[in-house]
Amino acid sequence: MPVREHQEDAPMEASLDLQLLLPNGSRVYGAEVYRFVMRKIWWTYPLYLLSLVPLARGIFDRCYRIFANNRYHFSRVCGLTPDADSDAKR
Repeated sequence: MPVREHQEDAPMEASLDLQLLLPNGSRVYGAEVYRFVMRKIWWTYPLYLLSLVPLARGIFDRCYRIFANNRYHFSRVCGLTPDADSDAKR
């Protein structure tokens, strides 16, 4: 099933976050996507473990939220321009 068909099922607030659609149809959102990926790559596994410690987890989640809320600013500073499709969603 194409990813677009799964996007329609996502809650509205989740559509603003990074999403990972798993083969079983479940989704992972936001900072949890980074944790999922870090858990799978051997050299990032220590960072994954660190991101599970309560204090570090809060910092990790907060840093993700700041980046996610300002992703268009980061893109602009890096000289990247969003495509017309993403402009319409903002």
